[in-house]
Amino acid sequence: MRSVADYMRVAPSTASRLVSDAVDAGYVETTPSPSDRRSTTLRLTDAGRQLMRSSVAYQTKVYEQATDGWSSEDKQVFERLLVEFCNRLLSEL
Repeated sequence: MRSVADYMRVAPSTASRLVSDAVDAGYVETTPSPSDRRSTTLRLTDAGRQLMRSSVAYQTKVYEQATDGWSSEDKQVFERLLVEFCNRLLSEL
């Protein structure tokens, strides 16, 4: 769970609870790591992949609605600034 916690920038106990919830919901499955008996490998289930596809489709729809009428140049500037903003936030955590 350490690598999940590090990636999500949360406490290991939080990562463990989130993974457990995802497993219980049927979105993730765990298997023993072939290289380290103390570790497990996480993998999306079919339901998890469908949830991810639905989430991306929803996010895309919201983005398209929010930027409707913007020029492609304005969208490019916005996307660049948003990435820069998020990177700066992450670097300070």
